[in-house]
Amino acid sequence: MKTYLGIDGGASSGRWCLVDDAGKKVAAGTSGPIDGHIYREESRIRLLNFFRNIKDKIKTRPASAHIGLTGAPESREAQSDLRDLIFSVFGEVALEIENDVYLGYRATFGTRNGIFLYAGTGSIAVYRDTDQMLRRIGGWGYLLGDEGGGYWIGKEAVRGALFALEEGMNSAISKAVFQRTDGDNWDSIKKFVYSSSRDQIASLAEPILTLAQSGDTEAIEIAMRAAKHLSDLVMRVEVKAGKNSIPVAFSGGIANSSKIIFREIEKKLGREILTFHGDTAHEAALFAREKYSN
Repeated sequence: MKTYLGIDGGASSGRWCLVDDAGKKVAAGTSGPIDGHIYREESRIRLLNFFRNIKDKIKTRPASAHIGLTGAPESREAQSDLRDLIFSVFGEVALEIENDVYLGYRATFGTRNGIFLYAGTGSIAVYRDTDQMLRRIGGWGYLLGDEGGGYWIGKEAVRGALFALEEGMNSAISKAVFQRTDGDNWDSIKKFVYSSSRDQIASLAEPILTLAQSGDTEAIEIAMRAAKHLSDLVMRVEVKAGKNSIPVAFSGGIANSSKIIFREIEKKLGREILTFHGDTAHEAALFAREKYSN
């Protein structure tokens, strides 16, 4: 029996799915965050362990694989080290690698035109250009951009807590930050921020967005600014694509956890936006099957 492997890997989690010739799911699993930045030893080891864990569980060699991975290089030449890493585990299988948000676009729109807006740990938008190629806007990473994503929201929450400390105040946001940093002073916050991973900083978005939903004005302000950044990202796509009112799908942890941000983006864009809650790892496995059979 031939099998086909699909992977959707991001800064929040890694998910995989194996299907058979009929497209039926035969195995699936999840892991912690993974990324394609394998020039960093930590990322390389984490990704290698992820692939080894899959191999141990599926007990077979897939005929092909389709992988959507955050931080994956876009050109085949730049993917050579990543491909070698995968081949070292599975052998030289037929393989397609793309950014995880490209996979999200395909799973949502197929070959149709649209804008796939993603906000998880980071933020990025993907669209299909006039040559039918998928293009990205934003997604520069937490050091250079990713405004409106979970890391950005977490960072804004920490900044709010630090301003409150300077003023001798104790806001709801500062209490949420102190709870995560196990202290209510600069030393504890500094230790948390500069020793934490991206996803740990981004985990602060959850309590902040919960506070916003409950009516906390400071948290609502952060959510509104996040919505503006994400709306601006869509508008940048529209300028680049030369089209207005393209269908927009909003996905990722921020889309799933904040009605305030979702509704504010709709308000700023002046139209309804779609959501995608499908199984992208399963879709990737089906893409692998389709590619191999063709």
